[in-house]
Amino acid sequence: MSDTTFKYPMLTKLQEAGADIKNAVARMMDNEELVNKFLLGFPDPMRLETIKAAVNSRDLKVLEEAVHKIKGTAGNLGLTALYAVASDFTNHVRAKRSECFADDFEKLSVEYTKMSSIIEQYL
Repeated sequence: MSDTTFKYPMLTKLQEAGADIKNAVARMMDNEELVNKFLLGFPDPMRLETIKAAVNSRDLKVLEEAVHKIKGTAGNLGLTALYAVASDFTNHVRAKRSECFADDFEKLSVEYTKMSSIIEQYL
């Protein structure tokens, strides 16, 4: 838990939930408004649906693109736990370790939903 408080309550909530919002704000030239704006655009239930369908069909191209996109966005926005899970998942896809996909999807889904549920309170 962090003692950092931000101008936007959502940023504080995400920081308290384990995100590294302080670093994300620093990365964006201390512009809390910009970080807040990008985070508000983050939740998209179709992302998980796309990944689930790609796991089920073993479509490695779609799977890699979708998971890698979450990884990059999560990293830039300070969603560190989600970034870590997406990074592992991306590595497994690139190594064609399909035996890991179901477990990776479950972990990704949990972290994605956790962060999205906080953000959606502010939409």
